[in-house]
Amino acid sequence: MTRVLILGGLGMLGHELARTLSDHLDVGVAIRRPADAWPSSLPQVAVTGGTDLLIPDAASRLFDAARPDVVVNCVGAIKQKSMAELDAFAINAELPRLLARACAAHGARFIHFSTDCVFSGAPTPARALGYTEQHTPDPVDLYGRSKLRGEIGGSGCLTMRTSFIGREIEGHVSLAEWLFAQAGKSIRGYRGALYSGFSTTAMAALVRELIQRHPDLSGIWHVSAEAISKYDLLNLLIQRGRLDIALTPDSDFQCDRRLDSTRFRQVTGWTSPSWEEMVDQVLSQPRHSLK
Repeated sequence: MTRVLILGGLGMLGHELARTLSDHLDVGVAIRRPADAWPSSLPQVAVTGGTDLLIPDAASRLFDAARPDVVVNCVGAIKQKSMAELDAFAINAELPRLLARACAAHGARFIHFSTDCVFSGAPTPARALGYTEQHTPDPVDLYGRSKLRGEIGGSGCLTMRTSFIGREIEGHVSLAEWLFAQAGKSIRGYRGALYSGFSTTAMAALVRELIQRHPDLSGIWHVSAEAISKYDLLNLLIQRGRLDIALTPDSDFQCDRRLDSTRFRQVTGWTSPSWEEMVDQVLSQPRHSLK
């Protein structure tokens, strides 16, 4: 059975990957917290705790012990948290390159996630279907610049430009967690902010398919769902989750970071779930607590 090592297993995507992949693959996770912090409500996979991958040779020692066939990197400094420039580039730019080298030395495939924020999102009618891989990245913030520097292509390395929503174990800074904290309040939703990401459940299912059915896929790819405005996405979450939140449309803010994944879909034959299905996935994701 293919042995998969998930780095950042307690993160928003990492823990959902562990939950989804463990029924089909031999899964291990690496976390910065002690190993016994792993929630009992998640599958009892092999957990390596106290992992600081920025320490010299830490990745190599981890891979020696875990002997993975595939390494999935879910470690990242995220946009919602304040970042010092050195920290952002160490985690988002330097670490992926270090991990890719360690994977190559150990004969493991490397799967990494970039972001739609490598593009500015400036609206233009010339980009009717969204950004393709041929568009020149033009990030406007530290997060986008650092993630762009961390993109890895080449043999044995797969980087997906994408984004996702889902539940968190800790932190509670994502779009979904922010929304769930607004009970009884009135909020605004941006009609002009266009989005083409996924639920973490849908992304985890896609990663499983890429591991099992497309073991040789490499390079930098755009991976996207059907585009939706942030207003419509929030409205779906509120309506399908029966949340006590009043949502008001706001048309002032404009940002179009839709990704065009035509090339990816043609090569893999993959089809994204509908937004109704993915919203239901987010709403049904179980809550996990650290031990």
